[in-house]
Amino acid sequence: SVGIHTTTVEIDPIVNEMAEKYFQFKSNESHVMDAREFVEDRIESGDSTHYDFVIHDVFTAGGMPVSVLSLEMWKMVEKITKPDSIIALNVVAKIGGKILKSVVSTVTQIFPNCRGFSDSKQDKSNPTANFLLFCSKSQFSFRKPEKGDYLGSKVRESYLSHMSELGISLDEYMGGEILGRTGKVSRFF
Repeated sequence: SVGIHTTTVEIDPIVNEMAEKYFQFKSNESHVMDAREFVEDRIESGDSTHYDFVIHDVFTAGGMPVSVLSLEMWKMVEKITKPDSIIALNVVAKIGGKILKSVVSTVTQIFPNCRGFSDSKQDKSNPTANFLLFCSKSQFSFRKPEKGDYLGSKVRESYLSHMSELGISLDEYMGGEILGRTGKVSRFF
């Protein structure tokens, strides 16, 4: 922990166990359940918690459950976040593929200010990439990383110090299908 109060929601109990055992990750509040159910429960219970930062990473075995990427889901996430909250969204997709266009087009309906980053050069030789989107209702910027941000990790230092070089224009990923509520898993490999 780096002094941040965290709430984790993970559908697979093994992931929580591995995070604690091998990465020394300690959550202040941990829930083993579907993320959509968690958000629905928070809203229905009248819980007044509003999150500053949401990390949304639901990629699994070549697919993503569309129900947690839908417009309805983002509307619910909006209800449990602050007006200046940041949503960090991890998407593994084909470069230029329809799933990334749909995800970007859908999330920006609610959180319109987004910046995107990719771990791969966008060329035909590497058709799939890991995309990281940071989105908010408010304008935001990133400060230059400081030595303390690296937490002693050379990998973290390498990525953070070169983050601007990994930035991508999201303009070419607009205009995709808006994702609606469905229980389907989107396959894109």
